[in-house]
Amino acid sequence: MTGFLTGKYVGDWRLAEDTEISGAVIGAVTVGAGLSLRMRGRIGGDLVLEAGARAQVIGAVDGAIRNHGGELDLNGDFRPDQMGVATPPAPSPPPRAVQAPAAHPAEVVTMPAREPPPPAADHPAEPVAGPQPEA
Repeated sequence: MTGFLTGKYVGDWRLAEDTEISGAVIGAVTVGAGLSLRMRGRIGGDLVLEAGARAQVIGAVDGAIRNHGGELDLNGDFRPDQMGVATPPAPSPPPRAVQAPAAHPAEVVTMPAREPPPPAADHPAEPVAGPQPEA
């Protein structure tokens, strides 16, 4: 991935580069042709995939999911009625382009398809209580 973002962002986004987001986007996210999105968290609006776009979402999408010929991998909280058929995108004001902040260096991530999410860092696995070894 080219851009790596963490946190909560408000507003509609049209990705300008391959992007990984860990957190929330309160608004619509459009993944342009030939670009990819890896999302861990929540999209508070619609998710739109243009032809040739790729998206992996581990989390939730609150709005409609519009796939115009992209590749979509969903893991999380989704309703069947969110999966719309391919429709022409509605005209909208131009969203801002998103690029990785200068404080975060670019990172290359290689990921096999349908990789299970790792345990959350803030919820470490608890040890299983069992018989104690004799001293």
